[in-house]
Amino acid sequence: MAKGRGSATAVSVAILLALTVALNSGTAEAATYVVGDRGGWTFNMAGWPRGKPFRAGDTLVFNYNPLFHNVVAVNRGAYAGCSTPPRSRIYTSGRDQITLSKGQNFFICNIPGHCAAGMKIAITAVFRTEWGFNGNGDNQEGNASHLRLQFESDAWFFTLVFEA
Repeated sequence: MAKGRGSATAVSVAILLALTVALNSGTAEAATYVVGDRGGWTFNMAGWPRGKPFRAGDTLVFNYNPLFHNVVAVNRGAYAGCSTPPRSRIYTSGRDQITLSKGQNFFICNIPGHCAAGMKIAITAVFRTEWGFNGNGDNQEGNASHLRLQFESDAWFFTLVFEA
């Protein structure tokens, strides 16, 4: 099949679009955050999440002395009331790593008085937006090329395929 000027233009536009997305998109890799930074998981933590771009799949690392503290993943009501619902996941290693789910994530220390003293955090993790690029020069005839661009988020998904 003959290649025309239009097909070369379409491939050029597709490559330009892919580069634009690549340069303007954040990384799709998960981030790791140490809760409390150098101070670790301690009292007065409510402001620690402020300004951090949490995404679903990111990991929180809770560093603390397990003789004095723990981490409990709770719901909104338990967070507000500093309580531990039945079947709550309680972490006690002192080096806990917890992967964030999409939406709101709540954590407290349930040692008496600790949550009330601010040993709790609420984090909203947004859906991780990912994009992909796949250029492949093979097809059934062996002489054409195509470019496939795939974009995805929690609200939409689409694929563009350009053939030359």
